[in-house]
Amino acid sequence: MIQKKLNIVRRAFKGTDSTHVGVHIYGLFIEGARWNHEQKVLEDSLPRELCCDFPEIYFLPTKISTERADASEQRDSELYTFECPIYQTPERSRILTTTGLRSNFLTSVYLPTKRPPSHWITRQVALLCEKNEK
Repeated sequence: MIQKKLNIVRRAFKGTDSTHVGVHIYGLFIEGARWNHEQKVLEDSLPRELCCDFPEIYFLPTKISTERADASEQRDSELYTFECPIYQTPERSRILTTTGLRSNFLTSVYLPTKRPPSHWITRQVALLCEKNEK
């Protein structure tokens, strides 16, 4: 466990060249689901597994299309895309009165999945920067 944490720190502070664009995010946890590393898709949690480690995410600045595919038009053989929120903490109930946005909401990422987005929304799946240690 200690070696794993040391490797994360070493990778986080490893020097990059001047042409480096984007940012690597380490240390997130996924709550309410798990990540299948082999198939690279979101899946249901294993029994008694509320929260688990999520792999590194690489954010690359990119211009994206404003058009979105309608989830209801996707076929079973295709992968769906779930817009997964990222929160600072497991607490998600606080809302800013000035903006109406959640105070600990950071951003969201699009994750591939074999299930429709409604499945993950119902399970309140989210990525977290910290997890409950209770």
